Amino acid sequence: MLYDTYEIEELRCDSNKGLKLIPAFDVVVSRNKVVIDLGTLTDEYEPEISIHTTATDKVTGEKSIVAGKSVTIVDTVTLDGLVKGTKYQLKGWEMVKSENAELIVNGERVENDYTFTAKDSKMEVEIAFTFNASALGGKDLVTFEELYDLTNPDEPVKVAEHKDIEDDGQTVTIEEREITIHTTATDKATGEKMIVAGNDVTIIDTVTLDGLEKGVKYQLKGWEMVKSENAELIVNGERVENDLAFTATDTKMEVQIEFTFNASELAGKELVTFEELYDMTNPDEPTKVAEHKDIEDDGQTVTITERIITMHTTATDKATGKKTIEAGKSVTIVDTVTLDGLEKSVKYTLKGWEMVKSENAELIVNGKRVENDLTFTATDSKMEVQIAFTFNASELGGKELVTFEELYDTTNPDKPIKVAEHKDIKDEGQTVTIKEKPESPATPEEPSTPHRTGTSPKTGDNTPFATLLAMMGISAAGLIFAGYKRFRRVKKSD
Repeated sequence: MLYDTYEIEELRCDSNKGLKLIPAFDVVVSRNKVVIDLGTLTDEYEPEISIHTTATDKVTGEKSIVAGKSVTIVDTVTLDGLVKGTKYQLKGWEMVKSENAELIVNGERVENDYTFTAKDSKMEVEIAFTFNASALGGKDLVTFEELYDLTNPDEPVKVAEHKDIEDDGQTVTIEEREITIHTTATDKATGEKMIVAGNDVTIIDTVTLDGLEKGVKYQLKGWEMVKSENAELIVNGERVENDLAFTATDTKMEVQIEFTFNASELAGKELVTFEELYDMTNPDEPTKVAEHKDIEDDGQTVTITERIITMHTTATDKATGKKTIEAGKSVTIVDTVTLDGLEKSVKYTLKGWEMVKSENAELIVNGKRVENDLTFTATDSKMEVQIAFTFNASELGGKELVTFEELYDTTNPDKPIKVAEHKDIKDEGQTVTIKEKPESPATPEEPSTPHRTGTSPKTGDNTPFATLLAMMGISAAGLIFAGYKRFRRVKKSD
């Protein structure tokens, strides 16, 4: 090995005991060794490289890291005493403080190394450690380091180390990952906390999740509970439930899960949505990471209210639109029915029949009840429909007829369910009056034609015969009187 020799008058050397002053001597420098020739005594002095470290979370720069599938500890290392131009390798690994043992994940030591060439005697470098810390909540991890001189890469020489299990600078704490769930359950159609009972209702559960691990696939599972029973809601023999799979794009997210079911028999019940959140990184072994199951939580609760369908009717004569109908062999009453509170898309049947008000009994004509029905599908919650009744009313003059109605849910045609009715014998809107048909005026008999020749009444002359004779008599008397007066004038002139 080649040495460079220098003559030095004085050497000031730091030691643990203070500053030492050495008289003039020759010194030989070879890379990282200083050879001092003090005549008969030769002493080797190796410069000391110091290591100071600060381990933190790469994402936040904090000394605590939330447990997760992929966390990264960054170890910032300050090295002092390096030899410029020398190639070094910094090796590091993680230790579990409570066990004072190397951290092993998936059967391997969590370690890394960093190779660099010194540009100065003092440098700051970084070395990172990325690993699965999902099972390390509550653990303190300490980074250990060793520095090697790679001048001869086949025979690296360790020139410094930093291994202090109690060093706070080298330590980070893995905190338990706490995912919180906050929910608001409402009616999908209205956004309200009240849902009207029906064959097809949908609860939408808006879920706010905080503390998620970005990039991880989760599954949110939910189901409905009956509050009064603190038991799962079972409809048609099955639990009302649903699930939603998603990948976290942020640590805090809002997602929605829906529950659609038949609530026609649940009026008056309060339903509470329960949720569980699963980490689906390993789909064969999902891990439950959070849940929200509070039977008293108002946010998770909706109330099913009774569906009330109201009916308002107006019965009139189909021909005139009036409340009175002239008795006849074929009359038609049209009943215009306004229905409010219907369930959209549900199939209904409106049944109606006529009642005789004075008897408060069904109208029977030719041995049959006067009735009709109308089947329709609700296109809105409020609708107007018409049902008609045609019958022989020729014998009903003076009677008041009242239309009665019943409304059935015929979703299951084999088991219709009556959902509303309107039967008020005193309701004027439901009532029509059958009025007597006026009699036609009597036609007088034609007088017999006198059996005489001469002038006679023309065909179609209805003048009474006695009147005609009287008129002829008056005419004859006038003629006689006129003749008499003429006779007198002639006699006086003689």
